[in-house]
This record gives sequence, C-alpha cells and structure tokens, in this order.
Amino acid sequence: MKTGTIARIGAAGFVVTALALSLVQLNEPASTATQTVFVADDGIDPLRAELRRCRSIGQAAASDTLCLRAWAEQRSRFFMGVQQATGSDFGEGESAASATIDGGAAANSDAAAPSPSPMQDGSN
Repeated sequence: MKTGTIARIGAAGFVVTALALSLVQLNEPASTATQTVFVADDGIDPLRAELRRCRSIGQAAASDTLCLRAWAEQRSRFFMGVQQATGSDFGEGESAASATIDGGAAANSDAAAPSPSPMQDGSN
C-alpha cells in the first residue's frame, strides 16, 4: 500500500471517531447541578467594604490612610488567621496593625522598597 492511501484511511478513521464521540456527547443529558455561591455581606465585615472602596478609588488609595489601615488589617488576618486577628476590630477603633503605620514602621515593606534596576552595562 502506498503511504498516501494509509494517510487517507487514517484521516477517515479520525473523522469517524470524532463524529461518534460528538454524537455520544450530544445524547448525554445536561447536568442540572446548581452551584452555590457565597457573597460576603459588607454589613457583617466592614473591612471588606473598606477594601472594596479602596479598590474603586484606584491609585489614590496608595495615599489614603483608611486604605493603608485596611490593607494592614487584611495582612494581619491573612498571616495570623481570622480567629487571632479578630481582637483588632477594623470597624470600631484603632487596630493593632494600623498602630504600626502611625508609629513610623513601614506598612508595606515591599511597596517601599525600590524595584531592582537592570544592569547598566547591558549584561543580564
């Protein structure tokens, strides 16, 4: 047999297989499983509402003190866990994480650090 004939037989077999699998897929009933999505209520967690506000104001959030406090509180919740960080209510009074901002420590040391510059002599 010639290689052209073998290639045509293989292509025809591929097309027949693809059509058969498509028909099987079309005959299966659609899944009716519903997916439950939980949406955070801003009334329950004022930190989430503040983080949304900071996201909506864009670049101005970098100099907003409330946004800096909210980000510091979110970092403390992320690293310590919600149960341990709940002692500092964001919505009511001064949080422990925001006290470091006012006390002079850097709130986000990653943002304060300069980005590395490329080599001047062209060798990377």
